[in-house]
Amino acid sequence: MMQLVLRLEHIEHAKFRAMAQTMIAPSKGAEAFEEYVKIAFPYQTRGDTEHSDRAKRILAQEAAQGPLSVTPLNTPGSESRLRRQRLRQRESMYRAKENKG
Repeated sequence: MMQLVLRLEHIEHAKFRAMAQTMIAPSKGAEAFEEYVKIAFPYQTRGDTEHSDRAKRILAQEAAQGPLSVTPLNTPGSESRLRRQRLRQRESMYRAKENKG
């Protein structure tokens, strides 16, 4: 129980130091905040390195597959409904003009 109380006090001290350092010297405030995060969340730094290592491995695997290639889909059904509707409207307007003239 005593260790928990000491740990909480240590975290509060780091938090107060980070806030005070930010007000006094903003350039050193970021460093103090990083120290606070390390003290308050010690498990987070280990998880970050594991996560970044995993992400690097996945990206290396993807890069080893070669460049991406994109091929357009020129199928009749690939047009949007709105475009088909506008084409029909234009065709009907042309037909109406031809019938009148």
